[in-house]
Amino acid sequence: MLESLTPFRISFMGGRSDLPAFFEKEEGFVVSACINKFMHMHLEADSSHHFWLKYSKEEVALKVSEIKHPIIRSCFQHFTEMASLPGLKLSIQSDIPSGTGLGSSSAFTVGLLNLLQAKFHKHWDASMLAELASYIEIEKLGAFIGKQDQYCAAFGGFNSMRFLAKGGVEVKKLEMPDPQVFQSSLCLFFTGLRRDGAKVLEKERKNLNIAEIIKMRDLAKDFAAAIHAGEDTQVLGDILDSGWQIKKSLNPEIANSEINEAYKRAMAAGAYGGKLLGAGGGGYMLFLCKAELQKDLEKALSPMQRLPIEICYEGSKILGDTNG
Repeated sequence: MLESLTPFRISFMGGRSDLPAFFEKEEGFVVSACINKFMHMHLEADSSHHFWLKYSKEEVALKVSEIKHPIIRSCFQHFTEMASLPGLKLSIQSDIPSGTGLGSSSAFTVGLLNLLQAKFHKHWDASMLAELASYIEIEKLGAFIGKQDQYCAAFGGFNSMRFLAKGGVEVKKLEMPDPQVFQSSLCLFFTGLRRDGAKVLEKERKNLNIAEIIKMRDLAKDFAAAIHAGEDTQVLGDILDSGWQIKKSLNPEIANSEINEAYKRAMAAGAYGGKLLGAGGGGYMLFLCKAELQKDLEKALSPMQRLPIEICYEGSKILGDTNG
């Protein structure tokens, strides 16, 4: 049996500049980090000549073309070796619900492709894995989403990423003088709301606000420079707040009154800055707050539940016997 373990991510700055519709005109730049919450996938052979699939639903299919889950079907179709298999069982569990702004759909795609490339001994590197996942989600399935989530899931770590006009992506590890201080300032809270990020972004497909996304991209560069320079949490929080003020102006579905009020309470309780993760509309809120004020922050945001996190420095990886 093979298992893939693929991390979720938090995106700090620069979201939407990783959309092809943006970086084909202007260079994109984002800052994001993987966290110690994962997509777990298990694959094993089966001699029944069926595909047994268990995710949030259960499926049994005789042919790949009959599989209902679009990502599973598309990933399976990429491998011609699937035609010679007598059958298989795939089971998927997630540490975090989908639709919460932590890049779950791309972690799903990257994790499944990694599992299949290990099964068929392809020996892909992280860039190849991320690029194929991007192709399947964006080109083949037509989702209006960016490319940072696939690269986060494949590479892991705390990185800046440049998205170039011809489609290339440069991933650079962000170094900081005292990573523990920064990590201890990260506070993640679940709003209790779930949404489909692609549907939120779809509202912007025909009228992408290039000028405002350029501002968000440039703030991402400022954030990366501040990290590298060892600036304190307040400086980083101020940049994060500036990015959030722009982001929520892009689309009325990004932030509702409940989210805006929660943000105000968090800032009054001592947070230096924050944002709603993902495309918007619900999911998790991220704040930067020094340790001694975090109890006040938790009280201010109650009944939202805090999710303890650490930065995960490994991308999607394979566990188990690849010769099976």
